[in-house]
Amino acid sequence: MKEIVPAKTIFGTINAPPSKAHTLRAIIIASLAKGETIIKRGLIAEDQEYAMKAMEQLGAKIKILKEKNEIKIMGVNGKPIAPKETIFVGNSGLTIRFLVSIAGLAQGNEFVTLDGIERMRTGRPIQDLLDALKPLGVEAISINQNGCPPIKVKCNSFIGGIAPLAGDKSSQYFSSILVAAPYAKKDVKIETIGQLSSKPYIDVTIQSMKEFGVNATHNNYESFEVKSGQEYIGKEILIEGDYSNAAYFFASAAILNGKVKVNNLNKDSKQGDKFFINALEKMGCKVIWEKDSVSLEGTNSLKGLGEIDMNDYPDIVMPLAVVSTFAQGETKITNVEHLRIKESDRLSVTVNALKQLGVDATCGKDYLSVIGNSGKDLHGAIIDSNNDHRIAMSFTIAGLKIPGVKIENERAVDKSFPNFYEEIEKIIDREQSKKIIFLIGYRGTGKTTIGKNVAKKLGINFIDLDEEIVKQAGKTIPQIFQNEGETKFREYESNALKNLNKDPLVVSCGGGITNKEENIELLKEKGFVILLTASPEVIYSRINGDKNRPALTDKDPLEEIKHMLAKRKEAYQKAKDIEYSTNILSVNACALKIVEELKKYQF
Repeated sequence: MKEIVPAKTIFGTINAPPSKAHTLRAIIIASLAKGETIIKRGLIAEDQEYAMKAMEQLGAKIKILKEKNEIKIMGVNGKPIAPKETIFVGNSGLTIRFLVSIAGLAQGNEFVTLDGIERMRTGRPIQDLLDALKPLGVEAISINQNGCPPIKVKCNSFIGGIAPLAGDKSSQYFSSILVAAPYAKKDVKIETIGQLSSKPYIDVTIQSMKEFGVNATHNNYESFEVKSGQEYIGKEILIEGDYSNAAYFFASAAILNGKVKVNNLNKDSKQGDKFFINALEKMGCKVIWEKDSVSLEGTNSLKGLGEIDMNDYPDIVMPLAVVSTFAQGETKITNVEHLRIKESDRLSVTVNALKQLGVDATCGKDYLSVIGNSGKDLHGAIIDSNNDHRIAMSFTIAGLKIPGVKIENERAVDKSFPNFYEEIEKIIDREQSKKIIFLIGYRGTGKTTIGKNVAKKLGINFIDLDEEIVKQAGKTIPQIFQNEGETKFREYESNALKNLNKDPLVVSCGGGITNKEENIELLKEKGFVILLTASPEVIYSRINGDKNRPALTDKDPLEEIKHMLAKRKEAYQKAKDIEYSTNILSVNACALKIVEELKKYQF
C-alpha cells in the first residue's frame, strides 16, 4: 500500500523511459536472429525479464550489461530448441502470444508448454490466435479448454499458408504470427476479419522486423504477408523512448497546471500513444513538438473531449480517463472492448476506481464515460491496482491532485516502469507547497482566528492581508472604500498579495480576494489555498454589527451574504486546494484538522 502525497505542481525536464513495446520485440527478434545483437538503452522490467528467460529456454544466449545499459543477445538463427520444462511468463501477455507462434518453429521435443499467472489462465484468452495458427500447420491447444494458458504447442509444425484472423481482440495475435513467419516453410498471409484494433502496435512490429532485415507488408491492414526464406540478422539497436509511459508525466502537468519537457521521444515514432499528447492539446494544454522531445504546459480550465474513438490507443485510456476527471464536460472513450482482456478488465476497474474518488463515471461493453467537473467534490480512497501497472500509475497521478489516495499493490508498476515513483518525484514541485498557506472565504468563516491558531501550531508567522493593505494605504478599510472606492481597494489587495515574501507564512485573505483572476493565479503560484466555508446564517450571526467592512450591496444583510456567496462560489472553488466547513467545529478543532491535513502536503 502506498499513500500518494499531493503535489503543488509539476515542473522540469525528464527523460522518457525506454519503449516497452520496442524492447520486447527487439529481445524476441534478436533471439531468433543470426549472430549477435546489442540492444542499447532497453527497458529492463518484469515483462522483459520473462521474455529473456523464455528465449534463453529456447536456446538464445542473453547477457545484461547493466553498467553499459545494454542487453547482448546471441540468436538461434531461426532454430529455437524446445525445452522440456514449462516456459512461465508471469503476466506478460505479449510474451506468451509471441511464443505460441515461435514454439511452432522449435525443435528437439514433441511439444512446448507455455504458462502464466492465474489472471492469464482465466482472464486473458488467446483462442483466436490458436485458431489462426491451425491453417498454418501449428497445433496449439488450451490445456484447460478455456482458450487461456497453459498452452501446449506442437514443435516444428509452422508450415505457412493463409490464416484468417479476427482483428477486434488483440493486435498481438497478428504480431505473433508475423514475427515467426520468416522461418515458416512457406509464405505466410494473414487475412484480417472485421475491424483491426491497435494498428500502431503492428506498425511497431513491422518496423522492428525491418530493422533486423525482414520485410513484412500489408494491404491497408486488410491482409499481411511475409515471404518465407528471409532471416533476421543481429545488429546494434538503440531503443527509443516510450510514449505510453511518458503519458503519466504529461497527465501530471495537465491536471496540476504544470510544465514538463520529456526528452528521448521520437517525433516520427510509429507508437500510436503519441495520440495522448494530441488529446491533451485538444483539452486546452499547450504543446511544443521538437525532433527528440515534447513540452507540455497544463491549464486550470481543461475541457472534456466529447466522444473519442480510442480503438488504436488502449494503453492510454486509463490516464486519459483520470485527466478527464479534472476537465469540464464529458469525455466518452469508445471502441475499446479489447481493454477487458488486458492485465485486468480495465474498463470496469477504471470506472470502479473513479467512482471511489467521487467521479461520475460509467462503462459499457466497449466504452468508458467520465463526466468531468473540474475536479470538484473529489475525495481520497484506497485504489486496488488489480496487479495492473497502468491502473497503479494512472491513479497515482490522480493522487497528486486529490488528497488521501492510496494505491494497493503499487509495485504492479514493475511490469513496465519499475522506477516510476522515483522518476515522477523528480518533476514534482513540493517546495512551493511549503511556503505560504492562504486562508480564503467569506468574512465570518474564521480565517483570522483559525489562521493564527494554525500558524501557532506550525510554528510559523501569521499575516492578516487586510492589515497589510492598511499599512500600504495609510487608511482604514472603510476609509479606502469611502474615499477611493472598491476598485482601488482591490488594487491595494493585489499589491499586498504580490509583495508577500516566500518565507513560510499563514495568510488570512479578504473575502473578495478571488474576484480578480490574477489574484487566483498568484494564490496558486505562491502557496497552498484553504477555503473556509459556513452557512449564510452562521456567517450572519458572526458578523452582524461589524462596522469594519462596508456593505457591498443594498440588500438585507442576510440576503447580501447569500447573494455574495453565490456570486463568489465559482472563483472560490477554482482557487482552493482543500475546503473546510467551520459551521460546527471549534477554532482549535478546525485548526487541528487543517494541520493534520497539511502533513500530507509535507508542511
